[in-house]
Amino acid sequence: MKSRYLVLFMCLLATVAIVGCDLFGSDDDDDTVISGSYATISGKIVDLTGNVITSAFNVSGGNKTLDTDTGSFKLENATIDATGKIILTISGAGYLNNYAVEAINAGQTVIATYTMRAIPANGAKATYDLTADVTASQTTTKVTTQRAKIDLKAGSVLNSDGTSATSAEITVVHTMPKEDADAKPLDIFPGIFAGVPTDSAAEVPFETFGFVYVDLGTDANGKARTLDKTKPAKLIMPIDPTMLAKADATIKLWSYDTTKGQWIQEGTATKVGNNYEAEVTHFSWYNLDRPFDAAVRTLKVTVASYTYTFDHENMGEEGSVDTNKTDLSKRVANAKVIVTATLDSSSTDGEGFWTANNAEGYPATDVTTTWKEVSSTNSSGEATFTIPSGRRIAIEVVAEDGSRADGYGYEITDSVASAFVNLGGYID
Repeated sequence: MKSRYLVLFMCLLATVAIVGCDLFGSDDDDDTVISGSYATISGKIVDLTGNVITSAFNVSGGNKTLDTDTGSFKLENATIDATGKIILTISGAGYLNNYAVEAINAGQTVIATYTMRAIPANGAKATYDLTADVTASQTTTKVTTQRAKIDLKAGSVLNSDGTSATSAEITVVHTMPKEDADAKPLDIFPGIFAGVPTDSAAEVPFETFGFVYVDLGTDANGKARTLDKTKPAKLIMPIDPTMLAKADATIKLWSYDTTKGQWIQEGTATKVGNNYEAEVTHFSWYNLDRPFDAAVRTLKVTVASYTYTFDHENMGEEGSVDTNKTDLSKRVANAKVIVTATLDSSSTDGEGFWTANNAEGYPATDVTTTWKEVSSTNSSGEATFTIPSGRRIAIEVVAEDGSRADGYGYEITDSVASAFVNLGGYID
């Protein structure tokens, strides 16, 4: 069975900072990445509006580290790990750390934009008296109601020497997929959209229902405070209003291991009213994520570059095909391919694939994006993704020379969607 669709979608405002690689099986690539191979990352650091930030930042990853205050960097000869990734950490005063994971081939130069979220000036940081039970919270500047909250027991926050802190400056920053669309939630999401569940050692793909950063500050010695594991705290995270109808009674709770670059399941959170609640024994990043069910599909993206002239007279005629599509010499290797998906979509065919949405395509104001994956094309110009069914998707491609495209058509053959992206041009 073969069917064709044309999908329109918005141009993403920033090259993806939050990425994954080969999470759910083989990409059938013929380029095997060997641990110890090297690659280069050419990055730009921007704020939520897409403007370059010229503050001081540290960039580390792939056994390399550098400082920059120009808003750009080039991490050369960075080491690729055994899974074909380079785990990046970008940090700067006044901003949340960006933990990016680049899927990359040996010898490749990835051109990427990394979005930094400033710690909100209002409602995200406050000093609390810890001699009694306390509730620390983040208030949003959009509305007057409170957002994510943590209930701390008296004496539960510890200094580095093990003594109980009497007060602490606590930071709480909560992000929702749709409510905080202006904060580029998929761009600032730490790591990749997959994690290690409690019942398996293998990563499973998931979509986010919101994530939170909690920092207990530092003690007089400048060392990080921790939570007493014998006095767990309660974490309360509101559910994005657009996602309430899809919110299950319980959801898996994950924390981000900044050393491994992985999400690790910590347990489950329970739905109470319009919130999810869970007990936790440490703080950093927490994430409410729902693993995909069995209804996933395969998407193969092929990237090429050439100029093609439309033959209007013979368009649609039998045998009228673009032969450039099968010309391997036109293929583009080492291109970064970014795929995002919405929470769900009613615009699907009987097989769960995505059909054209509307004339406007993929407007940011109309969708809730909850998932993203990034990979790189192999020597044949191909990258393969395992993606959730029943969603609207968007694709963006960025080549090593900086050229990019964000429009595509795809066809379905034997339950596999194939998208062809031409970085060149079309002459009408």
